[in-house]
Amino acid sequence: CWQFITLAGFHGNALIIDTFAKDFASRGMLAYVEKIQREERNNGVDTLAHQKWSGANYYDRVLRTVQGGITSTAAMGKRVTEEQFQESWTRPGTTNMGDGGVVIAKARM
Repeated sequence: CWQFITLAGFHGNALIIDTFAKDFASRGMLAYVEKIQREERNNGVDTLAHQKWSGANYYDRVLRTVQGGITSTAAMGKRVTEEQFQESWTRPGTTNMGDGGVVIAKARM
């Protein structure tokens, strides 16, 4: 059973990487948004919020504790992708520009 699961994981990764690379070559970031991010969100995949999933908050707390509460090398904060694109997760296809402006991505047909 272990060998089967390892083999399935290997081929599953190869399939998605190959098909995504071809789609990305022709459609660019739209392929990433449609085929990866939206599918992660629709299927409740934890890695959509990759910084939270990786434990970055935990390591930032450890770093702040060791350095007395001040650090310039924290992984989390207002400049991370999860913060920058938070609006697009709640409203598909939009990005909050931080100045009140919103960019709306439109698919090419």
